[in-house]
Amino acid sequence: MIAGNTATFDGTCTLNGAPCTFRVETMDNGEPGTTDTFTISYPPPAPTDGGTLQSGNILIR
Repeated sequence: MIAGNTATFDGTCTLNGAPCTFRVETMDNGEPGTTDTFTISYPPPAPTDGGTLQSGNILIR
């Protein structure tokens, strides 16, 4: 799903041998991309991970 400068999508994975789902949320904060963010979340008890890009550029159109 794309809304404004944010894109969210879900997928499937395997976590410790068990099927699971995950969600990725990205945010395009404009050029040059150094403040663009992403978050990957799994069902508990797995941790959420992500943060601000160290390099690169997320483009949402």
